[in-house]
Amino acid sequence: MEKYKVAVAADESCRSLLDAQKIINGNLAHVINIKLAKLGVLGALEIIDAAKKANVSSLTYMKKVELL
Repeated sequence: MEKYKVAVAADESCRSLLDAQKIINGNLAHVINIKLAKLGVLGALEIIDAAKKANVSSLTYMKKVELL
């Protein structure tokens, strides 16, 4: 990011805590996009915790659902 000043986000590649750990350990992205619908609340919290410990940013995405 320093050379070109462009941040890389892991979006669809993060489907589990194991995926997040691979991204973090491999220094593959600056941001992990977390989708609650795919990971669930507990899965999202685990990834947020792992990202915070590694100083990786995380974005949580929740799709708006209208109830009838």
